[in-house]
Order: sequence, then structure tokens, then C-alpha cells
Amino acid sequence: MISIKQVDFNGIDSLEYVNEPKPNVTNNSVLIKVSVLPVVPTDIKKESNPNATSEQFGKLPRTIGVAGVGKVVAVGINRDKNLIDKRVFFSQSSWCFQRILTEPK
Repeated sequence: MISIKQVDFNGIDSLEYVNEPKPNVTNNSVLIKVSVLPVVPTDIKKESNPNATSEQFGKLPRTIGVAGVGKVVAVGINRDKNLIDKRVFFSQSSWCFQRILTEPK
């Protein structure tokens, strides 16, 4: 799995592609294959200012991306199996909502 990591606070030049192991699917989790990962204002603020947030994201390295769109590829045993192959919007759980997107017509 490829992720994008921020390694210091020097803006966009601080981003690196990193190969990481595929995460395990826990009982309550949903595994999403991401197709779009936008850069949002939260990411931009955090790229150059370690004090832009009081969250754990002030620590480096960190995976960027607090929102995106993708397709559900696996679900935990406590999740609805009908979610598999559905397109979803996701964002950081501390300030977000989630919903299933309809397929484009």
C-alpha cells in the first residue's frame, strides 16, 4: 500500500511516498481503496506549522489526507457486507460524517 507521509514542516517538499503493509481489518473497520485524496486546508496548514493543530498530527512523520473518496474492499465482522464494492466519501472521524455515494449515472 502506498501512503503519502509528511516528514518535516517545509511545505510540499516535505511529502514522500512510502510503501506500507496493508492494514488489518478489525471487527468494526472498513478498508477503502482510495481513488481521490484531495489536499484540504487542514493539510496545508499542517505542512508548514507544527502548531496549526492541537491534535496528534503535530508529530512527524504523519500520513497526510483527512478526506477522500474510494471503494470499500473489505469490512469487519460487525459491518454490513453490502458495503463491499460501494463508493464512499470518508474524512477524519473526529470531525466528520460518512455516507455512501450513489454510483454515477
